[in-house]
Amino acid sequence: MAPLIIGRAVSSAVTLTAAGLTYRRLGTEKPAYGLSAAAGVLESIADLLFLYLRPRLRSLAWDDPSVTRLVNRDRSLEELERDRWPAPSGNVTRLVATVHALRRKPIGELTVEDLRLLVRQDVGLADVLPVALEVLRDDPMAEGDMYEGDLLAAVLTRSPEVWSGSPELGRELRLILSELSDLTPFLKQDVERFLAL
Repeated sequence: MAPLIIGRAVSSAVTLTAAGLTYRRLGTEKPAYGLSAAAGVLESIADLLFLYLRPRLRSLAWDDPSVTRLVNRDRSLEELERDRWPAPSGNVTRLVATVHALRRKPIGELTVEDLRLLVRQDVGLADVLPVALEVLRDDPMAEGDMYEGDLLAAVLTRSPEVWSGSPELGRELRLILSELSDLTPFLKQDVERFLAL
């Protein structure tokens, strides 16, 4: 709804500007039909430009630091959190060993599967969630090693405390969800649970 309102506001501004320029040029005389048609064409062009530029405009809004926390992608979770975990013992599970290794990997190099795994394990959420949401903004059904939309499912199922502690991330996720349709029944349940928070 908001993009339509913005689009109409932009096209109305262009039309009013064209009308103002026409009025200044002609004074109190009635504008010619050609100029009226030109104003209509300008309004249509403004609508088309808005539709074309909408994804770019949306990405500018998402990059606003008040919406998304900036994360230094060259640093690992260990560096960002200033917390180096001790090396896991030799008899740990593959999951534990993988999480330890991912904490040493620069955030900018994390794959969708890496993000999914860290989010599911609630590891480094303050730094990982903004990156995961950026991935979801570009591809809401991004897939790790499990199934299509597994990153979204991991993000949606974080505890209510995560979202109350980071309301800007919750708003960002709601924006992503507002553009989704045709979800699987399982994802639909996760979405409904999240939206009920």
